[in-house]
Amino acid sequence: MKSFLRDFGCNVLGGLRLAVFMRVREEDLRASWSQLVALIALDLAVTLAGDVATVGLNGQFSSYNLPGVLFYVPLAIIAAWVLCALARRPQQVLPLVIAMYALAIAISVVYVLCQNLVLRGFPAVSRSIPYVTYYGLHAWIALAIAVAAVDSWGCASRWVFPRCSWRRS
Repeated sequence: MKSFLRDFGCNVLGGLRLAVFMRVREEDLRASWSQLVALIALDLAVTLAGDVATVGLNGQFSSYNLPGVLFYVPLAIIAAWVLCALARRPQQVLPLVIAMYALAIAISVVYVLCQNLVLRGFPAVSRSIPYVTYYGLHAWIALAIAVAAVDSWGCASRWVFPRCSWRRS
């Protein structure tokens, strides 16, 4: 159990590093299906905490949004599989999915904080700002995943990204 939690901490830290566009090697992450399930559970917990912070303790749990929250699981697996298939590196699918989820959790925490700051601090603009932060953070996730896939894992074939020579070390 101690090594599971240590590996989980490595994955969350790797997600934080990826969120700020820092390089994370495949060896820095601990890829296993158990870790993926734990990251999915943490993502659900962050979403639930954000909803509780927004609605308050007088709200009720509703399972109707659960399929929408879990929609990203197969989408992330398929996206990682496609990227790794294009790069002819099928063994890197699970590490890339772990990186995607860890990265998304770090950015989800930022989203929850932004959403609650806007709702609590600026109620007059609370109708338009959440949409800007919502779509802006999704663009941040997409860009960070693309940079991680290309830069850290080399999951880009020459015909998909022909001039990917930035940030090589």
